[in-house]
Amino acid sequence: MSGEAAGPDGVPVRGGATAAADPLCGPKYLVLGPLELRRHGVPCTPTPRKLRALFALLLLHANQPVAAEFLIDELWGGRPPRSAPSALQMYVSGLRLVLDPGHRLAGGDARRHPVLRTSAAGYLLAVGPGELDLHVFRDRAARGRELLARGRRAAAGQALRSALALWRGRPLGDLGRSGLPPYYAQRLTEERLAAQRDLRATLSGASSSASAAAWAGPPESAGA
Repeated sequence: MSGEAAGPDGVPVRGGATAAADPLCGPKYLVLGPLELRRHGVPCTPTPRKLRALFALLLLHANQPVAAEFLIDELWGGRPPRSAPSALQMYVSGLRLVLDPGHRLAGGDARRHPVLRTSAAGYLLAVGPGELDLHVFRDRAARGRELLARGRRAAAGQALRSALALWRGRPLGDLGRSGLPPYYAQRLTEERLAAQRDLRATLSGASSSASAAAWAGPPESAGA
């Protein structure tokens, strides 16, 4: 699984990149640890660092249009080169091929890509229920907090443990400091710590969720 292969456009990917997602294999998009894309449970994550950073940004803002200007600022740390707009388009094209290799081969319009769409407001990565580990984590953690507030500590503990089991290490740790601004990983880590506090509360009976303000979305500039 650790080997690299080239996708249809020559973009290096880790593992195979041919099968569609299988719900029995769990989430296909993983950010709660090293960034990973899976098909039928097989990793097929793109390897170029900037392309991975773009993928991570779009996943963190999944199902929301993200302006090209915002992506450029985040990917190049507020100091983009003149070539940044054309480079972003190249990375988007490469990511589309990794996400759905058959779309272009079938003559599909890039603007009507089934996963990574273009609109007047920017780029939107369409993620379905259960496809992104972060969404699954948040749903399970919220369920745990709800059960805890109702006094069902055993069920709450089970839900929170299943949420925390999705974590595989430092969020997006494989991107390094040059990948994304550090506040993305910091915000995700805060959500993990909040869930851990709530899990401890299932043993003590005192909910700490009031102090667990989870990050709900991108900065306001993302949708500008």
